[in-house]
Amino acid sequence: MAVDGSLLALLRFFPFTEEKRWNLFMVDFSGYSISVTVLQEGREKITVPAGEFECYRLVLVVNIRF
Repeated sequence: MAVDGSLLALLRFFPFTEEKRWNLFMVDFSGYSISVTVLQEGREKITVPAGEFECYRLVLVVNIRF
């Protein structure tokens, strides 16, 4: 679906310090409507070749109506 890129762009604005739940409603270019609930489940540290980083763990629940 075409909203994938838009959803990723919107997640940049997730209110990490304010809320634990965020409800979104989006319409795809083909006319499909999608509601997404973003849940902040916690924080964790990950280690990659570039170093150690503290990250937020998010769960996305996507409801697609056809």
